Amino acid sequence: MDEGQGGGSRDGSWTSKKGSVLDIDSSGRLRLQKAEGGGSTKLEAPIGAFVGDDIELHLIVKVTIRVTKPPHKKGSTWEMTADGIDFERADTP
Repeated sequence: MDEGQGGGSRDGSWTSKKGSVLDIDSSGRLRLQKAEGGGSTKLEAPIGAFVGDDIELHLIVKVTIRVTKPPHKKGSTWEMTADGIDFERADTP
């Protein structure tokens, strides 16, 4: 997914310190595995749209992943807060 579609800096595999994983691939799919908050949740779906900093998914119902801190570079890593979880991604060439 290129920057013109709103993907760009979001693409890649993001991880949290508590074990959650957010994968956003360039073909337009998102996979979220939440391992925080006393339970676990798995979600995989095509990305419908980027609305502001948020990510909408195409499911039977509309699901929005709230991005409260959009991707930003900090040192040699990227950071983002999505669905209340702080994620990191290594800087990729």
